[in-house]
Amino acid sequence: MATKYKYIIFAILCCLTSATYAIKPIKISGKLTFAHSGQLRFYQYTDFLTEEKKLLAFANIDSNGLFEIQLSLKETQLVELAYNATFGQMFLEPEKSYQVEISADTQALDRIDAQLYGFRLYVAVLPYDSSELNYKIDRFERYYRYFFYNFEEYFYQQTPEATYDSLVNLLRVRIPYDEQSMDFYSQYVKYRYASIDFLYYQKNREKVYQKYLTSAYIPYNNISYMSFLNEFYERYVYGASKYMHTKTLEEQINKGTPLFKILDLLGADPTLVNEQVREMVLIKTIGELYKENDNFNRVQLLNLLQQIIVLSKFEEHKTMATNMVQHLTRFQSAYPAPYFTLKDIYNNTFHLTDFAGKYLYLHFFATYNQESQQEMFVLEQMQEQFGDKLQIVSVMLDFESAKLYHYVNEHKNFTWTFLTPENSYSFSDAYQTYTLPLGVLIDPKGKIVSYPALSPTRGLMVQIYTLFSD
Repeated sequence: MATKYKYIIFAILCCLTSATYAIKPIKISGKLTFAHSGQLRFYQYTDFLTEEKKLLAFANIDSNGLFEIQLSLKETQLVELAYNATFGQMFLEPEKSYQVEISADTQALDRIDAQLYGFRLYVAVLPYDSSELNYKIDRFERYYRYFFYNFEEYFYQQTPEATYDSLVNLLRVRIPYDEQSMDFYSQYVKYRYASIDFLYYQKNREKVYQKYLTSAYIPYNNISYMSFLNEFYERYVYGASKYMHTKTLEEQINKGTPLFKILDLLGADPTLVNEQVREMVLIKTIGELYKENDNFNRVQLLNLLQQIIVLSKFEEHKTMATNMVQHLTRFQSAYPAPYFTLKDIYNNTFHLTDFAGKYLYLHFFATYNQESQQEMFVLEQMQEQFGDKLQIVSVMLDFESAKLYHYVNEHKNFTWTFLTPENSYSFSDAYQTYTLPLGVLIDPKGKIVSYPALSPTRGLMVQIYTLFSD
């Protein structure tokens, strides 16, 4: 009985200890200088190799442009903020509180293609504090860009190493940091310097590898480290490595060689001795080969990613491999189209499954985008030509969904289905509708035929004729 009570007391102490050390939420409040309603969305990068994101939460914006939100993050990391289709970024540290002011180029706020034209949200953390992470990184980046502007030519020329070290030291003196520290800022700055070294030591990659990529500690959530790793191993199998031959890799992958043997093959390269780095490079390389090289069997490439998902010792790599599979197959032919729920001007709800049984052309447009509207007249001809064998659905991407009512009533000759996501950003994220014009052709079973599909003004009708003739 005494033993039983000891276990009960121990369990209670564990619960109290857990509650004491529970991570407190991050509190963010502030003002959007340009908004008087709507939502501010917060996205987390699930990994920086594929740059896949997930929606963390959203905050409602009041009539004064004010908002408040709480987020839970276990580690310091970069997050993305979005208003409509305009995005910005900030670094968040666990358990901290932030007061921010967000501004933007207002002429782009109502455009779904704001990113295409370089418009963004500008996030300022208030009050200005020289020790705050966002301020420190912004200050470093300003000097870093100034340094590159003035001395970039020295990195590509045969500048003596002593001269190069003196130049880089100018930046180190201006913004000192602890190279041995594991804190987020020090690691961020360290790997920004790594990018400079990589430019200078292009002919001595092993030197850069030994300095920056041999550690067992991998700062997966640090955008600076992951950007450097992506840069260092960019298209690595296409000649950057003298130890790895694309043809040998092709033969081994195409015949279904198991994961551990492929990793052993890569391990012959001195800059891939670190097993964590090697596995990440394999994930990255699979993505490049899948998209760029038809000589590699895509089924076997995906199979290797599935093996990593199951067998990897590193949870972060399982996430990367999972994201890479999704990234590579999301809009591939014969893969399921993203599910959707949309509404028409009469508030009727439509789902992707409502259009099963026939080919569906999903056409995205906006009232401010002339090219996407010009496609309507060809769609009108296609409807007359193919009748009920082809379903056409035009989705308006204006953020003011009421515009669809006026558009439909002004164009009564366009008699196919018109829908709106009603500011459902999950729909825009799922279909990546951030450039126009854009269309998706979907087969009777709800699977992608082509994304992006041929434009109605540039070959779509011929493609559909071919599908029906088959």
